[in-house]
Amino acid sequence: GNYVIQKQQKGTAHALKIALEKMPKNIKTILIFNGDDNLFLNQKTKMLIGLTGPMASGKSTILDVLKKLRYKHVTLSDMVREEARNLGIKEKRENLMNVGQNLRSKYGAGVLGFRALEKIKFSGSDMWVIDGIRNPAEIDEIRKGENVVIIANTAPEEMIIDRIRSRKRADDTFDELSIRQKLRREMGEGEPEEGQQVGKCIEMADYVFENIVAFEEVENEFMKLYKRIKKKC
Repeated sequence: GNYVIQKQQKGTAHALKIALEKMPKNIKTILIFNGDDNLFLNQKTKMLIGLTGPMASGKSTILDVLKKLRYKHVTLSDMVREEARNLGIKEKRENLMNVGQNLRSKYGAGVLGFRALEKIKFSGSDMWVIDGIRNPAEIDEIRKGENVVIIANTAPEEMIIDRIRSRKRADDTFDELSIRQKLRREMGEGEPEEGQQVGKCIEMADYVFENIVAFEEVENEFMKLYKRIKKKC
């Protein structure tokens, strides 16, 4: 068949323009792929990706990339927020940390991972991301699923502090000392077994993605890792 390759990624409109210029005049239908090779990856394999890492390390950017690849997602922190709303507690980061810890104390450290896996089991979908893993017991529960891969998204502490200050979320604190204290608590410093233990979660990960490149380069860099993972599945 006839085809044209867009050598530089300049968007769908540009791809159509060069196709119209190069294709024979008798061609009536043109199919345009999205400017990269992501659609040619085998997406039929059942896969469950668990995503962990510290706050402001860039996990939401990775989640957006996976959603482009047709992954559905469940976020453990959304379960914690729902519990906070039910209890009439303001959804501030410190409050949410405490609510999450209370849930784990009451129902077991892996309760959020268990609930997420139960939701996925009855969804009828094969490709899922569980985001916001903060306790090793959650990983233990999630690994009871099929074809599970745990990815830790990390960044240096100084870079995280800069990102928190620049993103200016309403529930963020901008005092450097307070940020460092929250990061250390999240990593597990001074926390009980059922508390925040992101440091241990990173140690348990199958792959670590250092999210240290410029924002516009993150997708390309992460896709290099993702393609390596897919080859092993």
